[in-house]
Amino acid sequence: MAKKIIAISSIKGGVGKTTVAANLGSAIVRLYGKKVLIVDANFSAPNLGIHFGYMNVPITVQDVLDGKAKYQSAIYEHSEGIHVMPGLLRGKFLKKWTFSKLINKLKKHYDIILIDTSPILEELSQVIAVADELIFIATPDYPSLNTVLQLSNYVKRKITVKGVILNMVKNRSFELKEKDVNLVSELDLLGAIPYNIGVQKSVANFSPYCLKSTYSNVFRAYKRILPKILD
Repeated sequence: MAKKIIAISSIKGGVGKTTVAANLGSAIVRLYGKKVLIVDANFSAPNLGIHFGYMNVPITVQDVLDGKAKYQSAIYEHSEGIHVMPGLLRGKFLKKWTFSKLINKLKKHYDIILIDTSPILEELSQVIAVADELIFIATPDYPSLNTVLQLSNYVKRKITVKGVILNMVKNRSFELKEKDVNLVSELDLLGAIPYNIGVQKSVANFSPYCLKSTYSNVFRAYKRILPKILD
């Protein structure tokens, strides 16, 4: 498995982008035993840390980018072995070269870096500049996939778009299917994550679902998706 920096993206709220990023990283650790770091690059609305119980940490990625702390001090190791670099809401825009410099330092120490991105294009462009690939997260409906198509058209000449992961799938008759995803988004469907109330409960318990429920339908879905991402 080659080292990779993967951006997790969506410009539509409510699709579970950060939840998927947290569970992807967790599933990689559980299934492959790789050294994984998840970075919160949603500078306008950071909440990755909440998924791991890091809500009021003393040092965040913003402190590192502001030059107030070393990057090592902004990395927190979860009890299951996954590393997290949480964010904090700041009003100041960050320079692209500063973020690129940070990621270039971090990639020397990890097998996989997942970056939870911002829906704001100016912030997303910072991630695109350093990531190897981008994965879109969507729900199985036309508004969600339409935003994927629009964003894909914007970024596809700047980064390799790996495909789309459908999240919170309930298998209702009105939901879009794989052929619809290919038609609407013009991208490959990497897989579908079924809706499971346990995922929402795990957020409330500050621990990704895939770290605890390795026999669930959700974990099995991530298990099927990961080979397509990590090839």
